[in-house]
Amino acid sequence: MNFYDKLENAITILESGKVFFEKYEDTKYRKFLLTKHNTMICDLRADVLYVLRVINNFQNPEDNYESISK
Repeated sequence: MNFYDKLENAITILESGKVFFEKYEDTKYRKFLLTKHNTMICDLRADVLYVLRVINNFQNPEDNYESISK
């Protein structure tokens, strides 16, 4: 699958609301592993999926956390 197909599949899974994923650090957001190199940080509220960021897993984790937790 290409990246776009994986992203669409992830959105479909997450929008169903029938699955639970690990929280992202100590935030209210969830993380979803898209590929071995990319993780999607999102929030599902009132049946609306908010994608905050797609991060590269090789980026500095502290910078990723700081940019999301602000």
